[in-house]
Amino acid sequence: MEKQENNQTDQAREIKKELQRFAYAVSHDLQGPLRIVNGYVKIAQRQLADSDNEELKEYIGMAVEGVKQMEAYLADLLAYSRVMHTEIEPKTIKLSNLIEVVKYGLREEIETSEALINLEGIPETIEGSKDLIKQLFFHLIGNAIKFRKEGKKPVISISGTQYDGGWSFEISDNGIGIPENSFDRIFELFQQLHPKDKYPGNGVGLAICKKIVEMHGGTIGVRSGDGSTIFFTLPG
Repeated sequence: MEKQENNQTDQAREIKKELQRFAYAVSHDLQGPLRIVNGYVKIAQRQLADSDNEELKEYIGMAVEGVKQMEAYLADLLAYSRVMHTEIEPKTIKLSNLIEVVKYGLREEIETSEALINLEGIPETIEGSKDLIKQLFFHLIGNAIKFRKEGKKPVISISGTQYDGGWSFEISDNGIGIPENSFDRIFELFQQLHPKDKYPGNGVGLAICKKIVEMHGGTIGVRSGDGSTIFFTLPG
């Protein structure tokens, strides 16, 4: 029985690796042909600019928009695949410095929304992949800014609590919140709770966050009321 269980575990690992390779190949290899299609439909759009055929111009416009959406989906899938292919090489990370780098990357969003970001009791250092942890905080802070209440400045609090073996973090905001029946769904790939015209994106950011946390041996979850709080654990 032990040998059978080991074989099943090895098979599961191999299936997982195959799925990772498949996702990477699909997202990477399809970008070239899609760029060609995009080029041709844009040429057609330019040539029809002075045409009186409004119906055909509308169809070409829909094709351009469809290609743009497909490019965005493939780019997000590729980003997710790259996370899955990243080997964790734990290093000591100065967390406050890393958050400053993240804030610089989000400077336009922070300035436009006049967001206020508070740090409360975070550790001086944590252990993990610097690139992946940076992506984690980038997505979580970016979401807290994006899903803000209309006419209200985002207030974001990042706090940490030490426990045996690591740190528990919370990133809280005063935004629009998350329905309780969607708590699990928001961490799945390509899940969107809000209309794209108001909140652009393809629902990949939190799926990436979940994968990064799990790759570091942690867990992630959410609670929501007046705003929402994403909580997760990372090694100390």
